[in-house]
Formats: sequence, C-alpha cells, structure tokens
Amino acid sequence: PDGRIVIVIADVSGHHVGSAILMASIRSVLRASLQGGASPVEVLAVANRTMFEDMSRACSFVSVFVAAYDPKSYILQYASAGHNPPLLLLPEESNGEEVDVIELDAEGLLIGVLPEFGYVQREVQLKPGAVVLFYTDGAIEACDRQGKQYGMERLIQLLKDEREGAPENVCQKIQEAVEEFSGAEHQDDLTLVALKVVDGN
Repeated sequence: PDGRIVIVIADVSGHHVGSAILMASIRSVLRASLQGGASPVEVLAVANRTMFEDMSRACSFVSVFVAAYDPKSYILQYASAGHNPPLLLLPEESNGEEVDVIELDAEGLLIGVLPEFGYVQREVQLKPGAVVLFYTDGAIEACDRQGKQYGMERLIQLLKDEREGAPENVCQKIQEAVEEFSGAEHQDDLTLVALKVVDGN
C-alpha cells in the first residue's frame, strides 16, 4: 500500500514432498508479515519464530532473502536468513570505467536453526540503470558433464552482458545459459528475479 516493491526469494533444503509443504507454510507466514507492513528484518524474525518447531521436527531449514525497494527514494532495504547474496550491478559510468558488481550481503542464520536470532537489516541507495539479481544456488552450482560448476564469475559476466535488457530478459538469458552449460540436467532448482531501476519509477 505504501508503494514499496518487496521481493522475497527462498530455498528449502531437500527435494521431497515434506520440503514443498514447509515452503508453502513459510510462504504464508512471509506473506502475512509483509501485508502487515513489517520491515525485511521483522519479516525474517517472525518467520523464524513461527516456523522453528516445524522446521526442527522435519530436520529441515530454509534460506530467505527479503528486500523492500522504495521507488520514491531509490532505497533498497534488505535482510538475509543465510541466502545467497543478490548481485547489484551498478549503473554504467560515462567515463567508460569497468562496471562494478556488489554482493548485497547481510549476516543471518537459516530459518529453523535457532528459535530466536537477531537478524540484521541493511540498505543501499540505488540509481537509475542499476540492476539487482536475486538467485538460488542452482544458478551457480549447476555442473557440466565434467562436474565443473557454472560459478559466480560466469553469472556476473552474463549479468554485465545483458544489463541493457528488460529484467525478464536478463532472467531468461541466465536460465538458458545455465541449461546449456549443464545440459539442462539441473541437480538443484533454479529461481531468478531481477529488479531494474528506471528513472522516475
């Protein structure tokens, strides 16, 4: 309601029905907290407190990254529960210098490890032209037939190469590249979300 755009990405341990049920449950908890106007760090604290017993009994855990972007101030607030740090591709410099990519890291424990944990919230001021890529580890841990991983270096380079494209095109190009690299035989799921900052939006 206040105009913020909230992005949540998560990854549950395991690939069975129980894992899917836990992910559906934590999704409901996250959604309820967000609709109540909670900040990213508050969302994680509530989710961990609410889900700890179920996660503990199932011997499972979930990594979660929550980001709230205010298009009026260009400020991105974020908090992490042990999830892969999203990549921030800074706007291209007019002087032609190499474009920087920054990991949006925030210390935080996986959901379901401890009943109470003090998550940390951070924020960054974005500028028009910046791109933020949220991803699960299936993007960098996908292996080719020789067992070599796709890796962070390839992901960053592809993000730079596709910076001018629409966010959905960035995600599509990365998915295609990972599938081609691994022969479309993923060992893990792959989830991608891209946020591109546009002037006045």
